[in-house]
Amino acid sequence: MLILLIIFIALQLADGYTTYRILSKGGRELNPVVDWLILRTDIVTGIGVVKMVAVAGGGVLFFLQQETLLFLLIAVYAVVVIKNLKELKNA
Repeated sequence: MLILLIIFIALQLADGYTTYRILSKGGRELNPVVDWLILRTDIVTGIGVVKMVAVAGGGVLFFLQQETLLFLLIAVYAVVVIKNLKELKNA
């Protein structure tokens, strides 16, 4: 179970970093919550706040032993990171 939390945190870091790179190159944030935060603060703060909340949520799922939900979130974020990497490659 701990490995799922570690993978989830690693994917959050990868998503945050790749999103930052995309936005720094003039890309657009597709998540309206992150976009709203970025517009009101800056790229690092907006992404950072959302990633901290996500990691905390992953910690709660770990604590509650919600392995299935954590695994599903890992799958979703793996797709997001792959999409981000493809966008960076094509930029």
